[in-house]
Amino acid sequence: MQACAPPDGLPNQPARFGYIVTKKNGGAVQRNLIKRRFKSIVQAQIKHNAVTPFDYVIIARPGCILHEFSALEERFAKAFSFFRPKNTEK
Repeated sequence: MQACAPPDGLPNQPARFGYIVTKKNGGAVQRNLIKRRFKSIVQAQIKHNAVTPFDYVIIARPGCILHEFSALEERFAKAFSFFRPKNTEK
């Protein structure tokens, strides 16, 4: 997963997501399944975690279709926590 801050002119826009699933991941059926899984996980993460308004690019690696859905959810949660603003108060 990669993320970048939104352009200066759009500071209060919601987060945007892009998915990259290449033919190395399988045929059209497998690629669409991966995209549906990713979209479902992202929607759940947006509801439960405060996702900062970045532009995210999620890149599917070959073999990700073999992972359990719950394992993918854990990996996404960990990735989103990396982009969450840190609390600087002590």
